[in-house]
Amino acid sequence: MSPPPTRAQLGRAVRRLRVSRRLSLEALAFAAEMHPTYLSNIERGHGNPTWSKLGGLAKALDMPISKIAAMAEDEAICPACECCGQTLPSSPPGPPASHDPTSAPAGQAR
Repeated sequence: MSPPPTRAQLGRAVRRLRVSRRLSLEALAFAAEMHPTYLSNIERGHGNPTWSKLGGLAKALDMPISKIAAMAEDEAICPACECCGQTLPSSPPGPPASHDPTSAPAGQAR
């Protein structure tokens, strides 16, 4: 059994969901009945949302909390680049692999 997702992984999952739906931070926060600063803290891994707040996010995103949790778990397995969503390969210990954020993911034109 793997450890539960971290706050940072939960935040990346929430941000990915928000961006994929083309919602501003303010729009999602309003729909989830929370302050935009609170949502920003969650997305940056600084907030520790309550079940109530997770429920609000799930309702606003029209998905069950379990799906958000599963996406947060996936962040631990396969993180994606924040700038373009491109999945980065796992790299051995040492300096990080280079990544050109101006390049498009395979199969997509820039």
